[in-house]
Amino acid sequence: MKKPMHKVALFFLILVLFLPLVYSETKIFSGKVITDTDKVIDGKTFKFIYEQKNDKVFVQTPSTNLIVANGDCKSNNAFRVCINGANFSHKNTTTYINYYEIDASIYQLAGGLSASSKISSSTLLPGESAELTITIENPTDYDISSILLSYELQDFYVQEVKNCMLNENSILWRGTLKSKYDKICTAIIIPKKEGTLNLAGNLTYFNIFENQVYLINATKVTVLPKQLKISQFIDTYLEVNHPFYLNTSLQNIDRNETMEVSINVDLPSNIAILKEYEGFSKDFNILRRSIKLGPSSIFNYSFYLMAMSEANTSIKHYHQYTIRGTTDTIENKTLISPAESTLSANFSSEYTEITPGQDFIVVAKISNPSKFQEFTNVKAKLTAPFNHQAQQNLTKLSSGESYTIINSTLSMPKDLGLEPLENNTIKINLSIEYNFAGISKTTTKDLELKIKYTSNSTTEAKNIDPLPQNQNATQEEKVPEIAHKDDTFLRRMLQIIESTLLDDRALLFLAIIFLSIFLVPFTIHLIKKTKAGKKNENGEEIKIEDRPKNF
Repeated sequence: MKKPMHKVALFFLILVLFLPLVYSETKIFSGKVITDTDKVIDGKTFKFIYEQKNDKVFVQTPSTNLIVANGDCKSNNAFRVCINGANFSHKNTTTYINYYEIDASIYQLAGGLSASSKISSSTLLPGESAELTITIENPTDYDISSILLSYELQDFYVQEVKNCMLNENSILWRGTLKSKYDKICTAIIIPKKEGTLNLAGNLTYFNIFENQVYLINATKVTVLPKQLKISQFIDTYLEVNHPFYLNTSLQNIDRNETMEVSINVDLPSNIAILKEYEGFSKDFNILRRSIKLGPSSIFNYSFYLMAMSEANTSIKHYHQYTIRGTTDTIENKTLISPAESTLSANFSSEYTEITPGQDFIVVAKISNPSKFQEFTNVKAKLTAPFNHQAQQNLTKLSSGESYTIINSTLSMPKDLGLEPLENNTIKINLSIEYNFAGISKTTTKDLELKIKYTSNSTTEAKNIDPLPQNQNATQEEKVPEIAHKDDTFLRRMLQIIESTLLDDRALLFLAIIFLSIFLVPFTIHLIKKTKAGKKNENGEEIKIEDRPKNF
C-alpha cells in the first residue's frame, strides 16, 4: 500500500509544480449571487443552483458545468469556481421555490500557449549567419485555434525558412495547435549592420472564449564591426608629373582569429607606377596580393605613383578578408585631383574708357602657380587695333614666380575713319605660348575698352561746305566767295587744325589752305591787270591779240 500512495503523492506534487506553467488564472468575479438567476460576467453567463440537502452548488459555466461543495473550489478547462458560503434568501409564495444567496469567486483560466526564440550565436561578425529557432507550445488539455505567429527581422537578411513562411521581413505562421503539442520554426539569418540588434515577435490566439496576445521575449544579438581595419594616407598636394606616395595600413582587430586578406588596387590610366613592389603582381594597371593577418596584427604597404594628366580620377581599393568561415569585402576609393598646371595671366588697362587721340598703357602679368615645376620658352604677343603688334619672350618662369611680360603704351588715332566701331569698343588680345613638362600650351586673354567720343571728333569735319564745283564760273565769281568767308570758315579751320594735330597728311592739307589764302589776292590782281592790257604812245589801248609774239 505504501508504494501506490508514494506514486499518488508524487503525481500530485508534479501536478502542483507544473500547473502554473499550464494555466494562469484571472479573477473575474467575487461577490454574492441569487440562485436560479443568470449572472453575466465579462459577457459570459453563469448560473448557480443550490442543493441544501448535500450542501453543494451546481454551477453552469460557458464551458463545462461544475458541482462544487460549499467551501470548496473546482475547475474545468476554462474557469475555476469557489463557493465561500450559501444562505437562505427568500421564498416565492407563488411557486413555493426557495432562493439562496451564494457567496462565490470565479477565476478565468487563460489558455496556456507559450512561445520562445533563441539564436545559435549571440555574437556575430558582419556577414556571418546564424540559426534562429522559434518554438510555440500548447501545454493545455484542449486544442487552441486561430494562432498567428509574427516575428520581425527588420535588421536581418533571412534565408532557408522551415515550417513557417517568410513575408517580406517577417516570419509568419497560422494554424491550430493540439493539446500537448508544439510548433518549431527555423531560419538562417544574416545581420545587415553592426551593433546590438533585437529579435522579437508576438503570438495571438483564441483561448476558447476570447483572443489572447502573447509577447515573445526579445533576443539580443551583438554584431561586431568589420574585423579588418583600413587606414590610408596620401600627399595633400598633388601636381601633374610630380611623384607622390599612397600609403595603406591593414589591421586584424580580432584578438583570437587569423584572417586571410586579398588585396586588389585598380589604378586609372593616367596614374603611372614608378616602382615595382615585391609580393604584388601587376596585370595592366591592377596590383594584386594575398596575405595572412594573425590576431591583432598589422600589414603596411606603399605605392610610389605619378599623375600624367590633370584629369580627376580615383584609385579603387578592394580588400576581401575571410575570418571564422565568413567572407566580407571592403571597397573604397581615393580621389586623385592634381593641381592645375596652367600659366596664370592678369591682363589690364590703365583706363576702361578712352577717347580718340588718347594714349593709354596696358600691362600683362604672368604667374606660375606650380609648387614644383617651371614653365619655359614663354612667348607673349599683344595685338591691338591701330597699333603695331608687341611681342615679349621669357626663357623660364620658375615655380611660384610672377613676371610682367607686357607693359606697352598704345594710342588711339584722332580720326577713326568714316565707319563707326562696333559697339563703340575696341578689343585688345593677349596670346601667351609656353612649354610645361614637354607639352606646349597656350593661354589667351581679351581686353575690351569703350570709346568715348567728344565734340571735337572728326565727324564735324565732314560737315564743312565744299568749294563750288562749277567749272564754267569765272575767277571773278570765285574770288568774292573766298574773299568774303566769314568767321565760321576760320572756326572750322581751327577745329580741323586741332583735330588733325601731329598728323602729317593733315599738316600738308593745312599748308595748302594757308598758301591759297595768301596767293589768291595776288592772283586776282594779276588777272585784272592782264585784262586791262597796255596803251601805246598815242594813248590807245593795245589788245592782247595784237601784242607782239615775243611779249
